[in-house]
Amino acid sequence: MLKSTLGFLLLTMQLAAAAQGQLLSLNHDASGLGLASTNLTTQDYEMVGANGTTSDGYPSGVADLDCFGERFFYTLHPNKLVTLDAVTGEILHYVTVDNPLGADVPLTNIAYDWTDDKLYGIAHWYSNGTNIQLISVDPETGEVELVAAEQDYGASYGSGNCDIDALGNRYFMIGGDKLKVWDTTTGEMITNTYIPTLFGGFNDEDWTHLMYHPVEDRIYALHMRYPESNGNGGLYQTEIRLARIHPETAEVEWYTEDEISMDGIQSGLCDLDPFNNRIFYHRVNSMKMFTTEGESLGSISNPSGSISPWANVQYHDLSTDPTAIVGTDASVTSIEWDGESALIVPHGLGGAVAFEGWTGTDGETVMDEAWTVNGFGTVHVSGRRTGDNGRAVQVQRTYDIVPEPVVNGIGALTPKECVMPTAIRSSQALPDLLANATWYAITGASVQQLRTEAPASAGHYIVSREGCPTARITVY
Repeated sequence: MLKSTLGFLLLTMQLAAAAQGQLLSLNHDASGLGLASTNLTTQDYEMVGANGTTSDGYPSGVADLDCFGERFFYTLHPNKLVTLDAVTGEILHYVTVDNPLGADVPLTNIAYDWTDDKLYGIAHWYSNGTNIQLISVDPETGEVELVAAEQDYGASYGSGNCDIDALGNRYFMIGGDKLKVWDTTTGEMITNTYIPTLFGGFNDEDWTHLMYHPVEDRIYALHMRYPESNGNGGLYQTEIRLARIHPETAEVEWYTEDEISMDGIQSGLCDLDPFNNRIFYHRVNSMKMFTTEGESLGSISNPSGSISPWANVQYHDLSTDPTAIVGTDASVTSIEWDGESALIVPHGLGGAVAFEGWTGTDGETVMDEAWTVNGFGTVHVSGRRTGDNGRAVQVQRTYDIVPEPVVNGIGALTPKECVMPTAIRSSQALPDLLANATWYAITGASVQQLRTEAPASAGHYIVSREGCPTARITVY
């Protein structure tokens, strides 16, 4: 079984200090919506294409960006999905979203999964208790597939208040004062937990601007406290604090004891730069910028004089060539294995990631699509995604194979042709099967890797040899 809920795939870029990237957003003025870009080095703001490309009937924050294919996605009421070219601003697709569930809102809170080139989102029923159900949609056709088999009931939520861990197959949103996490491969809701309050009352507090940090495997969000209820602020203003949330337990780390601003804030108008640890969110007439530890980096004033220059803002994290691309372990998937059956682990990188091979417990490289586990230890699988813009991100997934009596659902279990002995005398010559094997000593609950031939002392050992199932051997 899995020791941690998810395998975490990594993408860590070290960018040069001057590499600031850009913000893509919808510029909303009297003529409608058009795509705009904000250069974060110069703070220059310009239209990418003509304004008034579509109407302004858009929900707050319901947008995402494919930085590999240079596509910007957003929805229009009541059932339209729009795809813009992120370089030219031209409409690539303007489709009607299918509604096989008969939802009041067929698609909202979208998040782009670049491993399988799909948008994930929720279908919403406001007429019977704010029920929601996780779905995916093809941005070129509007065709909908059910991801979750059942609805989640009473999940009142903020528009656009969601994000995705594309490499770890998790969709996040905050609804009904809970952190909700779905497995996008199975549709299973793996977390549905109340987020702790700061002041002790859900009626006076709320959350918005959920942002997933893939390097840290943590969620950042803005905590809102309504000060008009306690005499500490004006009507329609909220105290904003920055917090970090664990994606499985909903444990909260507070970065700002005092409010970072007093805002009349819309849901979901935000994004995160995980490579330079910056957070951006749109407030009244400006774009505010903070570090992920709550330190102010200043703000950019409304540069266009429009109703909103940063509607549905998205950070373009491949807008600047990386100076280095490395994989670092933020998290691993621990797989319990009985050491006897052959365990096959598929790479899990997603169809859009080019598979580049496994690194085994002994440092060997294997180019098979699936890893046949033959020993305890750590294995890595690596891949690369290259975008239409020519830029690439290298990803790595790490599995820690640990000795346990049962394996559950990780891959196909198949018998091997070779049969390892169950016991040998310490004085006997080793069978051919045990030549060049790796030995592990078992002492209580600990396992120590020896990497020697059969030990002279009696005891219980785990023995691994390439091409054979790992065996438990008693030396006497």
